This record gives sequence, C-alpha cells and structure tokens, in this order.
Amino acid sequence: MRHKETLHTDTTIATWAHAIWQALRAYGCDPAPLFQEAGLDTSRLSDPMHRYPVTNMTALWELSVNATGDRYFALAVAKEINPTTFFAVGLSALTSSNSKQAIDILLEYSQLISDSIVFDFRKGKNWELIVNIKPGHECFHPICFEAIWAAMIYFSRHYLQWDLHPEKITFKHKAPADIKPFEDFFVCKVEFECDECALITPADKFNQILSTANPTLFMGNEVILRDYNERYQQQHFSHKIRDVLIKEMENPFPKQRDIALLLGISESKLQKKLFNEGVRYKDIVDEVREKLARQWLTEKHKNISQIAWGLGFSEVSSFTRAFKRWTGKTPSTFSQNIE
Repeated sequence: MRHKETLHTDTTIATWAHAIWQALRAYGCDPAPLFQEAGLDTSRLSDPMHRYPVTNMTALWELSVNATGDRYFALAVAKEINPTTFFAVGLSALTSSNSKQAIDILLEYSQLISDSIVFDFRKGKNWELIVNIKPGHECFHPICFEAIWAAMIYFSRHYLQWDLHPEKITFKHKAPADIKPFEDFFVCKVEFECDECALITPADKFNQILSTANPTLFMGNEVILRDYNERYQQQHFSHKIRDVLIKEMENPFPKQRDIALLLGISESKLQKKLFNEGVRYKDIVDEVREKLARQWLTEKHKNISQIAWGLGFSEVSSFTRAFKRWTGKTPSTFSQNIE
C-alpha cells in the first residue's frame, strides 16, 4: 500500500510517552534508540504542550514490548505516571472534591490527552466507564488500552487515595496466555474479547470524597484546562469539521453548507477558517471517506454497496475508483486481505 500524508494526524500528549521512557529505564533498556526508531523527538518528552502522533506512539508500544520481552509492559508504565503526566487534567482530578468530579474532568477533557479517544459514562446498578476510539480516528495499540485502565487505577489508589477496586474490567482484544498479572494488578475480574473496553464498579464505590480535594487549586487548574482547550480548538478547526462529518455521514452525506449550519456559522466563515489552516473542505471529505471506508471494510458489518452509499457515492464504481486511488487496492481486494 502506498504511503500518503494525511490532513489530520491524531495525537497524544507527549508526557504520556515520558512514562514509557521511565518504564523502559526501569527494565534496564536504553529508551533513546526505541524513541528514535518510532520517530519521536525526545527533546519534547517532558513538554505537556507538545503532542506525538498516535501512529508513532503505536510503534513505540510495539518496540517497547519487544525490547523488554514483557507482555504486561502496560502495567509497568502505569506505575510511572504522576499527577503532571496528563497536565492539568491530572492536577484537576487530584484537587477534585470527590471521585465523580474527577471522572467528569476526564470525560470533558479527554481529547487533551489524545484526540483519538472518547470516554462514556453509564449509570445504573453499576457505573460503567467506557473508552472508545472515535469513528474514523487512528486506533490505539491494544496494549495502550490496558495502560489506560492501569494508569487510572494506579493514579486513583496512589495519588487520589481513592481505593478503587472495580467489579470487572473488560477489553476488546484477545487475551494473553495468562491473565493473572492483570487480575493481581486490578484486584478484580478481567475479561478479554468483549464488546466494550470498560471499567465497571458498583455505584456506591464510584462517588468517594477525596482527601486531596482543594477547591481553590481545582478552580485554578480548570481555568488552565479551558484556556488550553480553547486554543487547541482554534488551532484545529478542521478537526471539528472532521468529527461532525463522521457523525453526520449517513444522514445523508452532508455538504459544506450543512456542516456550517451544524456548527452555527456561515459557509463563508467556515471557508475562511479552513483557509487559515491551509486546508480545503474537499480534502477533509476525502480523508474522512478513506478512513471510514477502511474501518467499515475491516469491521465487515456492511457490504461494499452499503459502504459506497454511506460515504455519499452515487455508484459503487465511483467508490471503487476512489478507494483504489487512496490505497492502491479495490475494496474487494482490501477486504479479502483482512484476517
């Protein structure tokens, strides 16, 4: 498959990689060559304002597991996080009045940690925190999902002094040969090859008063978060269009004026904002179509005709030509090569 640059690169906060660096050193591995091979600039490793591409981070996870020989490397990385690993998100959680407020911060500002993921929160007899990859966005390495829950559990127990013991933790990917290291770390039932990646806890355990609460510091950190988020959104207006496009893709395929209307701005203002980023609406549409086509073909829940219609193509032949232009393969060939 030929390589091509994309308009949008999904990213992760650089300081998350710093925890990987520290974990590698604890194993006696030299992190520098691995980061270089993964294409990550180590001079920005401790800069929370810098972001690394998700594809490069995926490469780093694979290289790190191979270098350490530890299938459970994610658990070691979790032990290297601290309240500043996730910038003001971690500090706001630390100073929250209760654990539910800390979770609310995570839900609202998760895109500052990585713009590939989204958290959802369901209430019932049990409270469930679910993490998903946004449709059409870069997928994480499976081990990274293990690190997300491990980091949350470690942070809660060691920094928030919240003795979080879930009833169950689930993952979508295949289980390793031995799941006992996960059960020992999480101190709960752990299941793989599930429909969701979720942390499930009885409701009365998910709303604890935190001894680290500090309303003054919490408000200060929230101001920092809002400012960071506003600047991030202004710099990445095309990301917002991309997400709206994905959400509205099949209702039917939206035109530029439809997106402007959904965003509450004029079509000319939308064009101006994109011009300032050096991006064309047509190119965003093309990239979204390609990523969703790859995703839907991989999931195999839709046939090629349904995919073509869902992406706004009036004919399957038009979709086939576009897909071959993107990937060098026809949709049928691409689908057949998926394990």
